[in-house]
Formats: sequence, structure tokens, C-alpha cells
Amino acid sequence: MPRTLTLAHFKALMLFLSVFLNLYFLFLHTLPALLSRYISSPTTRSHLVFAVTSSSRSWSRREPYLRLWCSPASIHAFAFLDRAPIDSSGEKSIAPVVVSGDTSCFPYTFNGGRRSAIRVACMVKEVVDRGEPNVRWFVFGDDDTVFFVENLVRTMSKYDHDRWFYVGSNSVAVAVTGIATMIEEEGNGGWIGVWLAMRVDCRKCGRLEFRTGRLQQTLAGCIERKGKSLHSGKVSAVKLWPDHAGKGRYFVCRSNAIRASVEFAEESPLCTTLCKDGVKIRTVEHLLSALEAMEVDNCRIEVKNSDPEDIDVEVPIFDGSAREWVEAIKQVGLKEATDEHGNCCEKMAAHMNEPVHVWRNNSFVAAFPSPEIRITYGIDFPQVDAIGCQWFSVTSLDNSFYSKQIALSRTFCIYEEVERMREAGLIKGGGLENAIVCSASKGWLNPPLRFPDEPCRHKVLDLIGDLSLFARFGSQGLPVAHIVAYKGGHALHSDLVRRLSGTI
Repeated sequence: MPRTLTLAHFKALMLFLSVFLNLYFLFLHTLPALLSRYISSPTTRSHLVFAVTSSSRSWSRREPYLRLWCSPASIHAFAFLDRAPIDSSGEKSIAPVVVSGDTSCFPYTFNGGRRSAIRVACMVKEVVDRGEPNVRWFVFGDDDTVFFVENLVRTMSKYDHDRWFYVGSNSVAVAVTGIATMIEEEGNGGWIGVWLAMRVDCRKCGRLEFRTGRLQQTLAGCIERKGKSLHSGKVSAVKLWPDHAGKGRYFVCRSNAIRASVEFAEESPLCTTLCKDGVKIRTVEHLLSALEAMEVDNCRIEVKNSDPEDIDVEVPIFDGSAREWVEAIKQVGLKEATDEHGNCCEKMAAHMNEPVHVWRNNSFVAAFPSPEIRITYGIDFPQVDAIGCQWFSVTSLDNSFYSKQIALSRTFCIYEEVERMREAGLIKGGGLENAIVCSASKGWLNPPLRFPDEPCRHKVLDLIGDLSLFARFGSQGLPVAHIVAYKGGHALHSDLVRRLSGTI
């Protein structure tokens, strides 16, 4: 005879399910977090970086306060000054002195405070940008603050440095950074967790940085390639070496290192050029595009041409696409990058929280908030019927899509403009083997195209390479945003990076 479910049985069943679900969520969420907290290595003074704010006029009087607690052998500290210190004693500073960046471009409207608070607020970003390894907490204070370091370490050990923690008092710096940061010059102080500190953006240029959940990568071996350069016509040799996490991508020419950063990008016709201390490396966009899209976050790039004394070198053009670099990266493979201490580093990415745009004449590039990377690009050549107006969209950018749909697209030019470009000293190494050439009257001179919209796809390839200049310390160069461009070029692409970086 079947049994009926009584009210008492129903209540007992509900109680059992309630207890079961509570235990389930406890073990699924709470227990792993607690275990990770106790399994991770304890916080020590080596995990702290101290940043002290002072001025050139008061530094000689205030430095003795630092000597009460700062030991260079075991404590990592920096002193941020408005300008180089006035020092007549000749005694070496107890902490490295860093001259703060120029803050004159920032407006300051708080009547009850001091303009120097802007420099103090920017110190957060400046000390983070130094890329010090193995940091869990940034500690900030005035030049007359005395820290009891062991007490700090003991207290900080109670907090999870991987969460967004700020410990300290409010200050007028809140109005500058948008995040409760640290101190002003009336003697307050505090500390801030590394992940929150990495999100501070003093310039408020419409972006925040977030963790990607992916570890930084580098090459699993060395890559060597040699080929003719597009503009100089010289043969260049390139070596790509693995490097530590946090190093990012950088070029080396005759022992001169140039970070792949918009800071060193100079405007040049028909290519992207990096320049530092007189050394120039041209046509870097295809290589950087492949490295960015294939997630080679840290890499040393050595470039030299047939003249070993030449300080104006160029990356080979190959067939005008990024295929050679993508195939080389796939062949050698990738590995997780570690810092000098053997620690893995998580990859960061900028997320847009408001639209940002730049334009020149009737061309523009814009970045809109988006949950994923999307790219929409348009070109228009009304005088060349074979090209005309084209649009290409990327709705899901990953290694596979890039290598099959973007990396194969070759650079292009208009036949009627070739002579003018050569008279300007450009494309000396250009030919039908490293570009697709289109005549306004005859159409394509070296078909077939790899894609019907190959010119537009190549502009996306260039865009990815130019936006890679936004990367720093092994982070992702491409912002998580919907990038929309129309009739753009290398100069306009770099303008967007500068806008995102807050320099324009």
C-alpha cells in the first residue's frame, strides 16, 4: 500500500534539504577561501613597498625620520619629491629618491586644501608603475611618519592582499583618483592592497584595470628570422627571446633597450616607429600585432640590419602580413612567465567604463565599454573602385581567429601613389611579393586576394599592433572594449593609446 506524504514528513524533508544546501555552499565557497588564506605564505616585510612623500626643501630635515625605521637591507622604500633634493651634506639617501611627474595639467578646485595633494595622489600610480616584484601591500606616509614595520606586518597578515583593501583615513586625494587612496600632507597615512593599487588611475581617462584570470606568458624558446625591410630595403635580422613576467615587450638595438610603449612612439609615414636616445626601430606593428594577439606578454626583441653600427633599423616585412611571426610563435610555443623569484604573475587588462575617442579630419578611432574585445573597422577609397568602402568586424578575438582571419592579410598600396612614396624615401624594399597593389584604373595588379576585404582586415592587424603599445609590465595591450575605427592610420591609432594613457 503506497505511503502518503504527511505534513511532518514534508517538514523533515525541507529541513534536511536546507541543512544539505547550507553545507554544500559552505564547502563550495567559504571553505576554499579559508583554506587558501592559511595555505598561502605569510606576509613578511619583503612583501611591502613604502612610498614617502616629501619636498626638495624639507627633505634634508625630514630624512632623519626615515632613518629611525627604514633599513635598505630589509625594507623597500622610495621617497617621492617634487624635484631633485637640495643636498649639501653629500650623504647617501636612506631611500631612493624619485622625482614625481608633472601634475600641472590637473585642475584643483578644493578651496580648503593644498594643490600638492594631487602629487601625493599620483604617487600611488607612480609607485605601482615601477613594477616592483612580489608586492602585496603599498604603504604610504609623510616624510615625518615613523613606521613600526613589524607591527604593520603583523596587522597586514590579517587581511587578504588579493582583495580590494584600503586601510587609513580619507583625504582630498579621493577627489583626484576616484578611489579612497591614502594620505595628504597633514600627517595621515595608510596602506593599500596591490590589486586595488593597480586600479588607481590619476588621469581618470575612462578605464579601470582588472584581473583576467590568466597568467602572463612568454616564448618557450628563441625565434630568429631575417628578411628585407619595407622602407629602407635593407636586410634585417630579428631575435625574439623569452623574458621574465613583468618585463613586458621591449626592443634592443646595439645595447639600447626601448619598451614597446606609446611613450616612445613617434609619428612617421606608413609605419609605427619607436625612438629613444637617437635609436629608431621602424615598422614594428606587424610583429607587435602577432605578439599581442598570440599572448606573448613578455619578450626581448633584438633587431639589427646589415650594418652593425646602424642605429636606425627596421623589422622585416616578409610577405606584408603577420603570418611569418604567427607561424614562428606557434612553432616554438609558449610557457608561463615567472618573475626573478620564480613567481607567476597574473595578466591585467584595461576595461572601459566610458567612451573615449580621437579624430583627425574625417577619420576617428573610438573605444566603447564592452564585456569583451570587439573591433569594427571601416576604410573608404572612392577613387579606387576595386577597394571602395569596406567594413570588417571582429566579435570574438582569440588566437585561432587572429591567425586564420587577420594575420594572413597583407599590407596594400595604390599603384598611382608608389612613385610619390619612393621619392619621399619610402618603400625602397617594396614589391609585389610583400604587398598587394591596386591601380585606380586596372584594379589589383597581383591577385588573387586572400580575402575579398583583405585591405580592411589588414587595417585591423595594424590596429592590434599599435594598441599593443598600451601594454605595460606584461599586461594586455588591447583594452576590453568595442573599438570602432574609420579611415584610421598608425598616427591615429597611437593617439587613442595616448588618450587611454592620459597623455593627451
